[in-house]
Amino acid sequence: MLADNGPLMVMRQLDLLHADDHEKLERFSHKQSLMLFLDGDDALEKVRGDEPFCHSGEARLTLVHRTLFRSTTR
Repeated sequence: MLADNGPLMVMRQLDLLHADDHEKLERFSHKQSLMLFLDGDDALEKVRGDEPFCHSGEARLTLVHRTLFRSTTR
């Protein structure tokens, strides 16, 4: 997703990540210059980046957990 303040990736998290996996994701997001969030059951965990937002006219809209689209590939 491309927010007004940069690219954003939200990854669905089914189980807790090991510390080394979390660190790899953080390095990946830094290398790719993107905001990265993990989607848990009830909230987003910020791994890296600022709060994503977009504008509609003159209104600034903050993207929150319930406003993000989900895509599932099987």
